[in-house]
Amino acid sequence: MASLLKRLSPLALEKISKSERGCVLEALQGYLVERVVEYFNRQRLAPSYDLASSTWHAIHEILAKAKEAGKSGAVAQHLVGAKLQLRFPDFEVENNPSSAADEQTGRAGDFQIKDTAFHVTVAPSRDNLFERVKENIRQGLRVYVVVPEERVEAARGYAEDQLPIQYSQITVSALEAFVAQNIDELSMYSHGKLHKGFRALLETYNQRADEVESDKSVLIEIPATLEKLSSS
Repeated sequence: MASLLKRLSPLALEKISKSERGCVLEALQGYLVERVVEYFNRQRLAPSYDLASSTWHAIHEILAKAKEAGKSGAVAQHLVGAKLQLRFPDFEVENNPSSAADEQTGRAGDFQIKDTAFHVTVAPSRDNLFERVKENIRQGLRVYVVVPEERVEAARGYAEDQLPIQYSQITVSALEAFVAQNIDELSMYSHGKLHKGFRALLETYNQRADEVESDKSVLIEIPATLEKLSSS
């Protein structure tokens, strides 16, 4: 197609029939659309990272960027997956595309560690979420519902309303705290180690997301402040 673009000119278009011209223009339009999609797929999320900020705020910044880009669901899922992989390096933490439904894959949730199912969502009002949670509990699993901080109270309200009997068996956690606390602990609350720990989270996130997501715009650009620390 690129060679065709070079050969075509307004004069060349005039020499072909109207119907042929329409086909050529349609093909060119399709080609250009594909290039635009490829371009935006290469544009990673680019959160800032303040060395003085808490890990909680750094995670919150990533979620805010993801929300702006309309990528919240995928980013939330892979952040939790990366956190679990770092926390349990000897355990095979499953990795699936964010579009893969639990029911279709036969999974207990987005992740399962031993006898605990984890559901990661930015929309806890989904009708079937708590039906799956109820099934988890019936199977004897413990359940975590992980949502952005701003959705915690809503998620707890939905859980209590839809599963009043099982409500005490459900843990609703803010994603920012759920991920940040582990990074802080694994870094032993050391200021120097913390930045390396946060970079490890982003690199693990990118590796996992790149393996299963066709949309590469969910990948996260390593902030320049972390790059400078690594080179210093």
